[in-house]
Amino acid sequence: TDPEKSIARNTLGALDAEDYPLAEAFSKVSGLPAVMDNNVRALFAAQMFEARDKTSRSQFFIRCEYGIGAALSIGSEIWPGSTGTCSEIGHIPVIRRGGKPCSCGKSGCLETIASPAAILEDARAILSPERTPVLWKTAQAKGADALDVTDVLDAARSGDKGVAEVVDRAVGALGTALKAVLYTVDPQKIVLYGKIFDNSYYLSRLLADMNEGIDAGHGAVVIEKSPYNQTLEDKAAAVLMAVAFMGNGGMRE
Repeated sequence: TDPEKSIARNTLGALDAEDYPLAEAFSKVSGLPAVMDNNVRALFAAQMFEARDKTSRSQFFIRCEYGIGAALSIGSEIWPGSTGTCSEIGHIPVIRRGGKPCSCGKSGCLETIASPAAILEDARAILSPERTPVLWKTAQAKGADALDVTDVLDAARSGDKGVAEVVDRAVGALGTALKAVLYTVDPQKIVLYGKIFDNSYYLSRLLADMNEGIDAGHGAVVIEKSPYNQTLEDKAAAVLMAVAFMGNGGMRE
């Protein structure tokens, strides 16, 4: 997204268009002024508003749902980057050849391995009574198409070796990316947002992975699940409007 120009640079397949004037389209439909920003930055703005955390002036906020997105704050201000794409961590290519295609048009991106959707897809790909007996039993009870990532994580927790390998591969890829953030950006805090982080098995695996290969100083970085996990979607829009309104001196336009 390009908030300053109120256009969506790449809708990642949601719309068959690039450089789409999204805010203008909403204004025409509603008859009201509209502002826009990257969805993860908007969630992060809501997180910062709710937390009012004055001690953490540099934070890295990562959302892991269908895909993986992130946002970065420096000096308590969210940094969009020079092109508005700061912290698109989900689209870092982690497989150079033979990776799965990504919604962004590349292949082998982090979210093709580490997102909940990718974990579910990879677990379904190896589904069998021999290799994944626990997940197979669940699939027989509810149907393979009805499986979700929670079923996958429960199967891994229950001893499905093949499924556990899929989960560990995803956790390892995400952990490696977050360690790169620690060494590159050196934030005071990493905030985790998304339904998958409510799963104790997955969260414990990720935190364990994050503890490996980190120097003492970086090991002091706070890594925590957002205390507002899965509650910020509605608030994000309100915070975005308030920030735009106050940034314009309290004027409508």
